[in-house]
Amino acid sequence: MKLTSISTSIAMVFVTFLTILYLPFVVTNIIDRARKRSPTQRMALQWHSPANELRILLCIHGSQSVSSATNFMDISRGPADPGIMVFLTDVIELTDRIAATLTHSEGADGLTVTDPIVIEMREQITNAVNDYLKKQGEGLIWVFRGFDMSTARFFAMPQCSVGILVDRGLGATMLSRTSISLHAAVIFIGGKDDREALAYAGRVARHPGVKLTVIRFLLEASGDSVSSRITIVKANTAEHQEEMKLDDECFAEFYDRHVAGGHVAYMEKYLVNSGQTFSALRSLEGQYGLIIVGRGGRVNSVLTVGMNDWEECPELGPIGDILSASDYSMTASVLIIQQHSLRGELDGLHDEFSIM
Repeated sequence: MKLTSISTSIAMVFVTFLTILYLPFVVTNIIDRARKRSPTQRMALQWHSPANELRILLCIHGSQSVSSATNFMDISRGPADPGIMVFLTDVIELTDRIAATLTHSEGADGLTVTDPIVIEMREQITNAVNDYLKKQGEGLIWVFRGFDMSTARFFAMPQCSVGILVDRGLGATMLSRTSISLHAAVIFIGGKDDREALAYAGRVARHPGVKLTVIRFLLEASGDSVSSRITIVKANTAEHQEEMKLDDECFAEFYDRHVAGGHVAYMEKYLVNSGQTFSALRSLEGQYGLIIVGRGGRVNSVLTVGMNDWEECPELGPIGDILSASDYSMTASVLIIQQHSLRGELDGLHDEFSIM
């Protein structure tokens, strides 16, 4: 019995030793395979080469959104060469009535909606988009329709930066290429999403009918205020310093390219806390027909701290939530942009990942 007991103990120790010995190699292998499956190309405007065609998947909700969609395509053109390619699809609320009309398309991996109201809506969208393309003549925009896309196909597409447009009249704007017809602003506080918003604004600035103003919110470190002391402490972190460096480099490049030549107006607002940020945002009401902002991605910014506590729509981010509120404006459309992040970065698959 003692021999059996001793043998069992030795076996348990041996198995435990093997587990400790091989576990790091197993986990490392899993991480390596995950890294290979994660995207390695940053699908973001900040790193998009002007020499390459920009591709946009544009989702619209009903025929009433076509005019907003076409104006969005127009101001997103950027350089004449190589232009943009737009993949157009619609978003339909899946009610019980519509769900009852779903059929599987033969030879396709999606579903077809046979509801007559939806079919009529799609015909209206098609006709409106075709009319827009005819008016463009030999324009730079290529549009491909892509309806009946299943959820699986949609999410299997490459990840990319995402934007949400809160439309309060962008579609009603008659864009002109001979005179200023739209006053737009981009707000820059800092962080990856604001850098992406600034990159998109660079394309908007090229439209001859748009007058763009870039508004930079800067922290005014005044005296011995609590916010100033907090800022000094946070600025000492490596992450914060790296983000500030990226912000300054990105903004300097934008300034040299667009502001220095007089094509884009520039405004600075020095603030000390999120309360003043709120007031500054409210002061913009009525001045712009389109405001472009980043969703978030800021590193502990004193100028937005605490705003998340009273968000009505967290998916819009603190700045987008304020500008999109029903009591803010009836005429200012808001474009909220979130920059694409590599899955490896989101899932913690960093190079410095270690096995303890």
